[in-house]
Amino acid sequence: MSTDDEWRAVVGELRAEEAPYQSPAFARLHAMAEGDARGLLAGFVRQGKLDEARIHDLVGDWLLRDGRLDALLASDQGRPRQLFATSILRTALSWIRRKAGKVVEPGAGVELGVPPPDHVFLVHARQRLSALAPRDRDVIVAVHAGEDREALARYYGISRAAIDQIVSRARRTLGAE
Repeated sequence: MSTDDEWRAVVGELRAEEAPYQSPAFARLHAMAEGDARGLLAGFVRQGKLDEARIHDLVGDWLLRDGRLDALLASDQGRPRQLFATSILRTALSWIRRKAGKVVEPGAGVELGVPPPDHVFLVHARQRLSALAPRDRDVIVAVHAGEDREALARYYGISRAAIDQIVSRARRTLGAE
C-alpha cells in the first residue's frame, strides 16, 4: 500500500498537467490505486465476493468514469488517499449488492416492473373490498363462496332483496359488472 505523501505528490503532479489522463503520473496513480484497492478489498476477496479481475475493473472504472478523478484533483481536502479509499469501498459494496440482486436472463419472458394483470386486479379488489362496510364485505365473500342468499338474509335479519342489493352495489364498486 502506498502512503498519503505518495498520493499527495502524484495528485499534485496531475493537477499541474494540462492532460492528466495522458500523464505518466496517471499511470503511477493507477498502480497505487490498484495496490491500495487490493489491500482495502482483501476481505471481500477472501469471502469470495470479489476477485482480482473485478478489483482491476472497479479501479479502472473509478479512475476513468463518473468524473471521480476530476473530483479527486479538484479536492482541496489534502487527503486524496482517504478519499479514494472511502469511494472505492462504497463502489465495491454497491457492486456486491447489485450482484446479489436477482438477475433476469434476456428472453426469459418476464417484463420487468409490470406485475401480472391478475395481481393488479387482486390489489385493486382488496383495496375496494376494504372500503366496504364489514357486513357488506362478509356478505360478498359468503355469496362468492357459494352460500345461499336466503340463509344469509336470515342470519343478518334482512330481506333477500337487501342481500341482492348489497351484492349488486359491491359488484359495481369492484368493477365486476
